Amino acid sequence: MAASFFAVVVAPLNVVGRIVYVMGKEGVVAERFGRTHDTHLTPHRVLLVAGPAAIALDVILLVAGVHPMDIVVWVDTYGTYGYMVAYALVAVACVVYVRRERMPSALVSLCATVAVLAMAYVFFANIWPVPAFPLNVIPYLFLATMVGALAWFLHLRKARPEVMRMIGNTETKMLEGVG
Repeated sequence: MAASFFAVVVAPLNVVGRIVYVMGKEGVVAERFGRTHDTHLTPHRVLLVAGPAAIALDVILLVAGVHPMDIVVWVDTYGTYGYMVAYALVAVACVVYVRRERMPSALVSLCATVAVLAMAYVFFANIWPVPAFPLNVIPYLFLATMVGALAWFLHLRKARPEVMRMIGNTETKMLEGVG
């Protein structure tokens, strides 16, 4: 059980660390987050922010009297919305890619349609009928996060177009620029 709990904590930190590390390398967030530890080659700066932030959220909710299982449900629900958006966007991107490359796209389009509809259904099933508090608020918190991310994207596109050209061009398998 302890190993399982450890894995559940480490996996999202690994995801956040890798994503924010690349965002730092590409200029989407502060450059200091795009550097790794000199010895361990880990995105330690991201982890030194994300780890304590996750702990602080849990401590705040526990002190507020929230049952630990409710914390898991609330945090996982919020995170699941992010995964659903990512899955849906990847499905749409697959359709765009195969069509642009003039590859057979009928099966990809069918699978992408099913995937996007499935994600939309799961989201809708989480908001209707309206669940009890705070599950009724979590979709709006997620939506606010998405609006903030879109606003940041639009700001970068206008104020720093060079960053837009960098997005998606970082090779993370190489250790070039580590440190």
